[in-house]
Amino acid sequence: MSTAVSNDSATPKSPLVGTGRYFRFTLKHNLMRYLVWILVIVGMIAFVGAYYKDLFKTQADLYQFAALGSNPGMVALIGKVGSATLGGAVWTKLWMTLAMTLAIGMVFQVTKGARADEENGRTELFRSRPFGIHSTLTAVVGGALLLCVLIGALTVFASYGIGLDPAGAGMTGSVVFGLSLVACGFLGVGVGALTNQLSASATMANSTGSVVIVAFYVIRMLGDMGDNAAVWFSPIGWSERMAPWQDNYGWLFIPTVALTAVLITAAFLIEARRDYGSGVFKDKRGRADAKPLMRRSWGLVLHFYKGSIIGWACGMALTGLLFGSVAKTMLDMLGSIKVPFLQGNSMNALMGLLLCIMGMVAMVLPLQIMTGLRSDEAKGLTESQLAGGMSRYRLVGERMLVSLCLLVMLLLIGGASTGVSYGAVANDLSQSWKLAIDALVYLPGIAAVMGIVVLLFGFVPRATLPVTWFLYGAMYFDVLIGDALKLPDWVTHMMPFTGTPRIPYESFNASVFGFAAAAVVFTALGLLGLRKRDIPK
Repeated sequence: MSTAVSNDSATPKSPLVGTGRYFRFTLKHNLMRYLVWILVIVGMIAFVGAYYKDLFKTQADLYQFAALGSNPGMVALIGKVGSATLGGAVWTKLWMTLAMTLAIGMVFQVTKGARADEENGRTELFRSRPFGIHSTLTAVVGGALLLCVLIGALTVFASYGIGLDPAGAGMTGSVVFGLSLVACGFLGVGVGALTNQLSASATMANSTGSVVIVAFYVIRMLGDMGDNAAVWFSPIGWSERMAPWQDNYGWLFIPTVALTAVLITAAFLIEARRDYGSGVFKDKRGRADAKPLMRRSWGLVLHFYKGSIIGWACGMALTGLLFGSVAKTMLDMLGSIKVPFLQGNSMNALMGLLLCIMGMVAMVLPLQIMTGLRSDEAKGLTESQLAGGMSRYRLVGERMLVSLCLLVMLLLIGGASTGVSYGAVANDLSQSWKLAIDALVYLPGIAAVMGIVVLLFGFVPRATLPVTWFLYGAMYFDVLIGDALKLPDWVTHMMPFTGTPRIPYESFNASVFGFAAAAVVFTALGLLGLRKRDIPK
């Protein structure tokens, strides 16, 4: 499926011909997705801002909150604390979470409109008309940049409207707050545009882009922990150092815009030279005949996701080694300060939180593979497999089994690598196998979410991808800012990462069996729905 660039009369005169029409299509096609992004980001800021305005009655309360966030251990996790103002409190609580969410989210947003549409054949369909070679990427990138600008503008209005700016200070802090979020969104768009040209598949583009954003976060964290210049080597650090309601360095928006422009320009240069349907880093040429492994459904899954599996395994190992090596330092820095999502001030409490975070990271790959059921159906791959005599139960069951095995592998790698590096510091290498086993406590909860994916695929396939990733986002926010959201206890108990005991800090309890039972029930119901519906639908 390659399209050669020719110079005949049918070739558009400009590589941007048709960009306006594709841009309108992009806006219409992603309207609901854009509205959800705006509602989540801006709504979260408005909700927490209003909640903190009611919670912090005196300036002494704000000083106490700022002192909590100024602890070096907290700075390493969430960045430099804001000033002792209402706006500074909201910044401390939300900024890093929202910035990382927006940056990684924009990588996925660009991939969905660029590489994923290329794989689905939609881009080729458009290019059968007089559309320029850069029209689709320009429209997709433009739509994502516009979304970031809207989020930033509405953040400014929401922050100023709630009264996050101190009296007499104007709205400078709110404007810088909005710029800092826009900068992180732009970074995600630029990284996504480039990884879409480098990678040979949408999955690899998303994985590579996410790893790059996380690497920028880790560099920023190392810089903040050591209070050294490393933070300036990270675009996430540039946005963090804008420091609204304190330094108000809005000019730091400029280098991020420049970097984004460079990344997007590089993406356009590569797009003009690469073959349609491939990337700079191409898949290895396969054998003429399929290996016995690829003649099985589960083997095909392993083959398709081979690059992502290797990437996530290496990422989990490196993240675990980093977490374990700084755990003792972080705990010493926290001292006696109570951190809401840490639940305690002991090493076991910190390890429980780190394993919880590792669980959230490990969950991404199994969800990518499970939601691939819907993507494969849209591409026609599912229909081809079922035409070969494979049953629908076996198709879903084998993918579920592969995903569970990979999840177990990632949890073991994450727990063991954390234990190895922490054990080396604490002279207790038995921590490696202890934390590896402890990490498996999140297996049933994540399996329950995978069961929901099967349930959605069986009854409402079109909702499989958006609902799954919405649930993942909800779990992410529940862990990090659940205390500010004031969710009812029954809701947090139903969430896999807040309903599961944080071993080794907490004791094992029956909630784990509840998640396991839910996984079985959801999967069984999904299979029943799949048996009765049309494919493709």
